[in-house]
Amino acid sequence: MRAIELNDAGLAVHSEERTLAESAGHALIGDGELLLGAAAAARARVQPMLAHDRFWDELSLEALPRPAGRMHNHADATYHVFTLLTGQLTDLHVLRVEPATLRAPGDAEQGLVGDPALYAPLALLLWEMAMRGAREALLPEIAGQAAYRISPALNLRILGLGGSMADAVARLKRDTTNLRSLSQWPGFDRERAMRLLNGLYLQGGLMVSRTHPAATNEGWSTSRH
Repeated sequence: MRAIELNDAGLAVHSEERTLAESAGHALIGDGELLLGAAAAARARVQPMLAHDRFWDELSLEALPRPAGRMHNHADATYHVFTLLTGQLTDLHVLRVEPATLRAPGDAEQGLVGDPALYAPLALLLWEMAMRGAREALLPEIAGQAAYRISPALNLRILGLGGSMADAVARLKRDTTNLRSLSQWPGFDRERAMRLLNGLYLQGGLMVSRTHPAATNEGWSTSRH
């Protein structure tokens, strides 16, 4: 049996006999320089103004004071530390997922509901998984001959979208389109279009039609209302 330990101090994976992999929950972000894990922890005392060790607690898309490379916010730091750890775990497989001890707020078993400060919405984590995760193809639930749209009432403010991503979301609230067309929108290619659709699906806001005239990935190059 293996267990993943996650806290502000870092990430660790344990078996019943030993610690299999670990990464300190530290990032050191300077001008053009990015250190993670133990290397960042070792430099933290020398360069405290560049050190970050609270990104698990402050997971968000709020911009860091000193962005570096692809590290722009706390969510980026979390993703890169996960990447550092998983690079040491290529031979491991998930055997079992233990159910959570705490219940969600509003559950009938009030004695098992924890402090409200222990809870946070999954929207940011799911979005980061779609945008930066290993999967570059559409999720099977939305793949195949399909046309896509999102509800005009869908609220994605928590994601802090901007630029071409925000423009695409606004357009999808008006138009029904297919993957081929979406891949040709400004700022998009096929992979980015698939990641956007996956992300919207994981937010619970993507409408998928198999019968709409635009429901094909090859025959249409323009969107339809």
